[in-house]
This record gives sequence, structure tokens and C-alpha cells, in this order.
Amino acid sequence: MTDYLSRHPYLELLKSIIVNHCDNPVGYSFALVVEWGCEKTGL
Repeated sequence: MTDYLSRHPYLELLKSIIVNHCDNPVGYSFALVVEWGCEKTGL
């Protein structure tokens, strides 16, 4: 798959955060904070 939008570095960062915190017994969440009308569905 070609990364036309150069998102691979961000994907790798997110993946490392999840892997490093997977043993957290409390859990965690992520929020997407962007302006109205920005494409969030296709992330």
C-alpha cells in the first residue's frame, strides 16, 4: 500500500504508544481534536 499522505510516521508513533501502555490495568482513551468539517472518518 502506498502512503500518499505520509501518515506512516504517525501510525508508528500511535502503535508504539499503544504497545507500551497495553499492560495498564486502568486503561486509556484517545481523542481526535480537530476543527469542524475536517475529515475524521477516513483516519
